[in-house]
Amino acid sequence: MSRFRMKNNPKREPKDLNMVLLEWGDYQIIKYIREYFDYKSDKDKKAELQRIRGLDMDTLILGIARIKEIEEFYDNSKTVPGFVAVSVFMVSQIMNLYTDDESLKLFGLVVAYSTFIVLLFSIKRGSSNRSRAVKYRSLLEQVKSEMEKAS
Repeated sequence: MSRFRMKNNPKREPKDLNMVLLEWGDYQIIKYIREYFDYKSDKDKKAELQRIRGLDMDTLILGIARIKEIEEFYDNSKTVPGFVAVSVFMVSQIMNLYTDDESLKLFGLVVAYSTFIVLLFSIKRGSSNRSRAVKYRSLLEQVKSEMEKAS
């Protein structure tokens, strides 16, 4: 199992911030932001901010666009509540349709509740990823405005 994980999901260390913003996948960027800028992180946030300040304007603009794309991908605020409600309702109705025994109806209720919990945690993960992307985008935009004022 660990060999499979290491082969398909290697721990990538950034050589420079250009590589992170332009070459890495969306999930790897989110992991990078969590690792370096999360509140619980033990990494030096000031050093990372200096790395952002070391970017050129083109990379900064492309990075902002990339982070906006990630942010929009994880923005499920309009579709998720309806999806959760319909999913839980459908699971409970299907379980009630195929069960006649009262003990099995209780099982259907447990399955519907479990479906709700799983969807709830996946929504939470998506909203956390979106908030991290928003935070990182604001840092990139702040550095961009500093660079525009300086020139």
